Amino acid sequence: MGNHKLMSDEIKLLIVRYLTDGLTDSESLLLRQWIDESEWNSRFFNEINSVWYASGTVGNPHFDAEKAWQEVFQRLQAKKNEVSPSANRVVFFSRMLRYAAVVMLALLVGGVISYYAFCPETEQSEKMVEFSISPGSKSSLLLSDGTHVWLNAGSVIRYSSQFGRGGRAVELEGEAYF
Repeated sequence: MGNHKLMSDEIKLLIVRYLTDGLTDSESLLLRQWIDESEWNSRFFNEINSVWYASGTVGNPHFDAEKAWQEVFQRLQAKKNEVSPSANRVVFFSRMLRYAAVVMLALLVGGVISYYAFCPETEQSEKMVEFSISPGSKSSLLLSDGTHVWLNAGSVIRYSSQFGRGGRAVELEGEAYF
């Protein structure tokens, strides 16, 4: 009930007068409008009303309205501060669930980072491209890094499909001019 400080003294007085059967019709209308303004107002009024009737103060001709208001408010605070064992379990499990989610996220991120950092390159990077020239002919080849290669008859050149990205190694059988 943290909003009780925002409640005007006029509304407090109307509630007390309602509980002691001292409201006029216009005051009753004002109180009803305040109750209908928000769900919080409605719940607050209903709780005060319940505590009032449960306290046994109804019909007491010698009561102090301010003291009664403080007593009602203290009882509401006490009721609010009561925590059931099942609520404690819910809080415990929700915290544990949060911790588990953080640990799982950390493991997932760590796994992805280690996979890309420490795993060897995929098979695709190890594929070799082979270009061969039949006997009696000559040909030229342009490699992916822009290198021009002229191959003589019966020559074979092999290079990685990733040529020029990580290295520039070629295998040559026969004769070639770069």
